[in-house]
Amino acid sequence: MKIKCGLTAVLKSEYTTTILFALYFVCASMLILFKGIFQLSYIGLTGFSGRSVNLLPFLDLVHAVHSSAFLLRSLLIQYAINFCTFIPLGCYCACLIKDRVHYHGGQRHYTGMTVLFSLLLSIAYEVMKYAMECGASNIDNVIMGMAGGAVGAWLFVFIKSKSGDDSRRVVNILGLSVTAAAIVFGAIFL
Repeated sequence: MKIKCGLTAVLKSEYTTTILFALYFVCASMLILFKGIFQLSYIGLTGFSGRSVNLLPFLDLVHAVHSSAFLLRSLLIQYAINFCTFIPLGCYCACLIKDRVHYHGGQRHYTGMTVLFSLLLSIAYEVMKYAMECGASNIDNVIMGMAGGAVGAWLFVFIKSKSGDDSRRVVNILGLSVTAAAIVFGAIFL
């Protein structure tokens, strides 16, 4: 019985959440920053520097719709990956911020802070991709990252409303499985 209590205490710990967040953050960063290099080498464009900027929202989508089904499918998969990558980040971020908000209207505040964090992190990734020449910097990635972070924050609000004081434990259990999946996914595709 003591082992179960110890495991429950570990799963409810903010340190566990912080460690899982950091581990997922590193895996997500590797995936986001370096996936373009491997995609370019996969299709035989090894001499391409990958440095380009697109500030027009969904311009690539318009081109893909008028181009080929393969290009459209690839782009939609890329959008989905960017969106889904930020959902756990948003959930972790909201979970870590919620205890630091101590005034009226806290739920809206930590959700808003999480969306802002997701937006700034998405912009930082795009700037780093441009600076390191490891992929195209695209406003669509910023939009998908911010949307994924918002969904993650709202997912945390939903988890908190259903599980109350156990919300951190639920986030850590879900986060552990998502982080393990991200590590496996990153190991396979990077």
